[in-house]
Amino acid sequence: MSSVVYQKNKSNGNVYAYESVSFRDPVSRKPKSRRTYLGRVDEATGLIIPKGENGKRNRSKSEKYEQKLPDDFLNELELLKKQNADLQREIEDLKRKNKAEAKIILQMKQLMENYEAVHDNK
Repeated sequence: MSSVVYQKNKSNGNVYAYESVSFRDPVSRKPKSRRTYLGRVDEATGLIIPKGENGKRNRSKSEKYEQKLPDDFLNELELLKKQNADLQREIEDLKRKNKAEAKIILQMKQLMENYEAVHDNK
């Protein structure tokens, strides 16, 4: 039995499609699976863009898999994109606050040094 498995790359966010074939190993008598790379999934259309040998696109091998991604997968992908954008904005806000606080700390250190210099002279 075979199925199409979608896997998201964490580092670049691309979604890749694989054909997974399940079989029983005759020696160990355990179920195993073998995955074959089909191609990258187009983000806008949800279609699999097949990749053949030597980087050439080979549409004949994976034409039967050119279908839309499941709606729940696409919805989850959109939700994760929104969460990622929110987190990026939050990081930028924290960086700005950190810079402002660093300036205040520097000013406080300078005031303390000035205070100690005045009181040490007395």
